[in-house]
Amino acid sequence: MAPFLSLAVETKTNLKNNNAMKSENNNLFEKLMECVLACNECHEACLHEKDVAMMAECIRLDKDCAVVCASTLQLIHSGSRVMKKALALCIASCEVCAKECAKHPFDHCRKCAEVCNECAKSCQALLAGL
Repeated sequence: MAPFLSLAVETKTNLKNNNAMKSENNNLFEKLMECVLACNECHEACLHEKDVAMMAECIRLDKDCAVVCASTLQLIHSGSRVMKKALALCIASCEVCAKECAKHPFDHCRKCAEVCNECAKSCQALLAGL
């Protein structure tokens, strides 16, 4: 398991045990983790497609999005001063990844696009409330 994913999973577990956390933040944390996992799954599946060269941009964006979502989760959890900027970057990363994944006919790309769009919406909701 990649180090950022391991830390993100650990952070998610710790957050679930924190009774003071708001349910809307828990929903966002869930969306961020779902996005990390969906992007990593899509990344791996794309590497096994017949025309890997055609999937190069999707592969890059999947990895970028997974890293950004995991980092955003950590920054929100810590109450970082750069949380707003992290949310804006996460929204942009999710939107770009979703757009690229939507170009491909594969189930893993379709699922990734859906999850990225949901994550972007959840980040937008939190950002609007800050």
